[in-house]
Amino acid sequence: MVKLCRTIAESKIFQNLILLLIIVAGAVVGLETYASIAKEHHTILGYMNTLIISAFTLEAVIKIVACGNKPLDYFKNPWNLFDFIIVVVCFLPIGGHYAAVLRLVRIARVLRLVTVLPKLQLIVGALLKSVPSMFYIAVLMTLHFYIYAVMGTMMFQANDPTHFGDLHTSMLTMFQVLTLENWSGLMRAQMLGANPMTWTAPFFFISFILLGTMLMLNLIIGVVINSMEEVRQEEDAKQRAEILAQSEISSADEIQLLISQLGKFQNKLKEVKHQIRLEEKEHAGKTPPNIETPTPSSPKGVPLPSA
Repeated sequence: MVKLCRTIAESKIFQNLILLLIIVAGAVVGLETYASIAKEHHTILGYMNTLIISAFTLEAVIKIVACGNKPLDYFKNPWNLFDFIIVVVCFLPIGGHYAAVLRLVRIARVLRLVTVLPKLQLIVGALLKSVPSMFYIAVLMTLHFYIYAVMGTMMFQANDPTHFGDLHTSMLTMFQVLTLENWSGLMRAQMLGANPMTWTAPFFFISFILLGTMLMLNLIIGVVINSMEEVRQEEDAKQRAEILAQSEISSADEIQLLISQLGKFQNKLKEVKHQIRLEEKEHAGKTPPNIETPTPSSPKGVPLPSA
């Protein structure tokens, strides 16, 4: 049973079938957002949801059984744990005012694409691994926003109080500029004002965009790429360890086979030796026939020599 479940769980057909079910589950959740379709085909959509959650439950059972005597190994994989949580939440008796929560959980089933596609797992793993480095980049960006917001408030408050009236408004304006949304219009508005600091507007906005959009974005990209490389190296190391473990197991099996063959050969040799001893005993037990020794006779007329 364990071997059968392991074969099913590792088969390509099974994995493709689960991938198809995840896509169908996402399509069903999308159809339920249309009130007319949800009302007209409520029964069919309900049956499809039941079928999908039953298939996901069967998948979890097969993978747990495939672990053999160590079913808890299934939960050591974080992606398996994520799948299991989604399945369990779908079985919770949520209804009434909390029906929207159940629909949100159904949307989470689409995220199972990450658990099925290895490349997506690599990308998500890299993003999660880059979170500590992202924190320091976020601190640096916050300082960048704060400094330019204070400078913008001091220089353009009198000219444009709508966008630079106070500190938090200036920070929102700086975020808008960082997204490159109408930043040139904001710059021209500060250049056309009566404020004597209007000539600094081009340097202010261009430097903010270069530092914030270009340099910070490159830092984020560099951190993510570095994390992806680390995750890829970890995956390669894990695969090499699995291959090495399999080779050690196969070598141990070969040694065991040689030992068993050698034992059979020794038993056969003992049988041959025993057979040879029996034949020797039988041969030694037989007495050879008596052979009379002829006495020498003298020819006629010639006397024998006396002693």
